[in-house]
Amino acid sequence: MQLINSVFKCDWTKPLPWQRMFICAGTATFPLVVGFQFGHTEQAVLGSLLGVALSMNDHGGALKERFRHLMATACFLIAAYGIGSLLNHNVLFFFVFLFLFSFLLGKVKGKGIELERLLLFTLLNIVTVAGLKLPMEDVVKGSAYAAANFFFYLLLVVLLDKRSDLSKKINKKRHILKDSFKERKSFQFALTLSVLTTASYLFAYQLKMQREYWIAGTVLIVMIPELSQTWVRSIQRFLGTLAGILLVFIVMKMFGQSYAVVMAIIFFSAAFIPVGMNVNFFIANTFISGFVFCLIKITLPKELDLGNVAILRLTDIGVGGLIGSAGILASHKIHAVVLKVRRSIPRV
Repeated sequence: MQLINSVFKCDWTKPLPWQRMFICAGTATFPLVVGFQFGHTEQAVLGSLLGVALSMNDHGGALKERFRHLMATACFLIAAYGIGSLLNHNVLFFFVFLFLFSFLLGKVKGKGIELERLLLFTLLNIVTVAGLKLPMEDVVKGSAYAAANFFFYLLLVVLLDKRSDLSKKINKKRHILKDSFKERKSFQFALTLSVLTTASYLFAYQLKMQREYWIAGTVLIVMIPELSQTWVRSIQRFLGTLAGILLVFIVMKMFGQSYAVVMAIIFFSAAFIPVGMNVNFFIANTFISGFVFCLIKITLPKELDLGNVAILRLTDIGVGGLIGSAGILASHKIHAVVLKVRRSIPRV
């Protein structure tokens, strides 16, 4: 009962962030509309992803400080597209990079949400582009759309949201990163995260699964040092993905699958992502899932069935959640045994 309450517990105390809603929706659809006009729909998806990632990692603050944070985020995410494209040609380098970057992410989890999300989104972009095996030409075009969308995001912030949370300070990422490496307690979690992320991707890669990066991505998202919260996040991500996919299918059943309908779903899904991030992780994942599933729809080859892709995504996310939860459980058990052995050894 307590687990169910944790999964669906909502915080409705915060006001509706309508400015953020419009900014997220606008930057999610703007590159896709432009890309459709120029025949670059697939490449424009990278621009759309950057717009939503900026919104999810935009925590307000004084405008000058906020722009610096957004600039750093955009640079990291756009660079990640190029790194992912380079790594998809060398499997060994990719897995070494995935292990090391996952370890870095594990060290900062829970230390500062700005830095944590920055590294998480960067790694997710690298894994996604590498998994899709996008050619460098498409990545360059996609990065151009992403850069243009970054400036569009800044324009919308100036027009709509420049007074947002002016009193809020953005944490210094360098200080957080430096302090996290001095802390020994986070080493065990960081190692667990890096091992499980790499192992889950390798497992899916060896089985030649179509979207192996979905499993690894889920492990990265749901795993946090607390066991109970990892279980909660795993359930929230799976149920949110299911709810988002069902909503997309219902809307498409009612209004069709034209590009205009898909754009409308993307607009409204992206608009409610900031609301979900304030209220509940399950609700956030419902709208994130709707947004991502529509991106899959517009880039999906015609010979592939959307229903089969939905089943694959649910399966991969479920497996990723189980791997993450089981890994944290095993890590806690091992840590308890090690502590017990240490205490049983007599001191000289």
